[in-house]
Amino acid sequence: MRDATSYYRELDLYTAIARVSYKAKEITFVREVFAGAPDQAIIIHICADKPGNISCDITMGKQKEANTWILPSDRIELRGTHLKFSSMALIRADNGTIGNSRSETADADADRPPPWPVPSPNPMNGSA
Repeated sequence: MRDATSYYRELDLYTAIARVSYKAKEITFVREVFAGAPDQAIIIHICADKPGNISCDITMGKQKEANTWILPSDRIELRGTHLKFSSMALIRADNGTIGNSRSETADADADRPPPWPVPSPNPMNGSA
C-alpha cells in the first residue's frame, strides 16, 4: 500500500506472535500471525480500528497434484492427490460477512473430495 504510514513490525518472543501494523487513510490495520507445531496450525488475525475496512480474497492452491475444495461458507480445503496431505482454512469474520464466490471445486474433473480422513476443522480443540 503506497499511502501507508506508521509502519511497525514486531515479534513477541513470549507469545510467538509476529505483528505488523500500519496506518492508511486514518485507519490503523494490524496483522498478527502465530504458528504452532503441536497443533499443526497457522493462525492469521487481520483487523482495522474502524469497522468495515477489511476486505480480502482467501485462496489455497498448489501448482499440481492437489485439489481445492470449497466447503461450507467458512472453509476451504486443499488435498493432495498423489502425496496424501490436507490443509484447511477456517475463516471467521467478526461483525462482517463471509461470501463464497465459487460454488464448486477448483478442479473441474473432480466431483467430490477423495475418501480419506481429514484433520479436525478446529485444530486447537478437535471440534468443529
